[in-house]
Amino acid sequence: MTSKIDEAFNSFQEQMRVLEEIETRAKNDDFKIIEKLSKKEVLLRQQEQEHKQEVENLNNQKVQLDDRLDSLKQNKEVTKTKLNEALSSLSQQKSNINELVDRKDELNKIGSELESDIAKLNKAISEGMQELTKSNDNMSSQIDQTLPELQKYEKYTGLKISAITSQLICFIFFNLDPNNYDREFKIELDLSGSEIKVEKSDPELSEDKVKVLTDEFNKTKNLGRFLKEIRNLFKDFVSY
Repeated sequence: MTSKIDEAFNSFQEQMRVLEEIETRAKNDDFKIIEKLSKKEVLLRQQEQEHKQEVENLNNQKVQLDDRLDSLKQNKEVTKTKLNEALSSLSQQKSNINELVDRKDELNKIGSELESDIAKLNKAISEGMQELTKSNDNMSSQIDQTLPELQKYEKYTGLKISAITSQLICFIFFNLDPNNYDREFKIELDLSGSEIKVEKSDPELSEDKVKVLTDEFNKTKNLGRFLKEIRNLFKDFVSY
């Protein structure tokens, strides 16, 4: 039976082979694929946030419209009650009958206009919900198409990419600790400026070493080499 030492050594050899392949692919600009996937995921996350905001806005509008509708119905009932009371109290005063009838016609006209407004509002809400459903379907389709492709690269490279916001990306390395291959090593990059900045790393790496690698990346824009060197820093951390 293979001992744990043999398994760890074989895993280490496999990891070195994968890193050598990654370095070769990086020299041929293959890591541009990762950059494109990262940007695509950021765009999807940004669209998802915008979509959620749109849903929230529609829900808020619906609440406001429902409140307005209730208020209009209450006002209509109050007006109708007052009119009925007025008609009852003035039933004996024939001289005011025509005035009351005119007032009633006016209120009926107002009621018809309110009902028309309510119908328009309900139609607007229905159309908004249809657009929302369509947007949900499109978002789900884009995510379903992107995630399998991204998962293949994660498994092959030992690297996961997570878009925290549209301007903040987290790179997650695994298969580094021979005692726990699932242990994750994270570094967050801020993309909001003209040059990237490292927000934080977990476990925390040497600030001086990270700064050297960040400065080099901002000059060369070679993401593959940058990630490889960061991975090496995490490996040194495990060895230490």
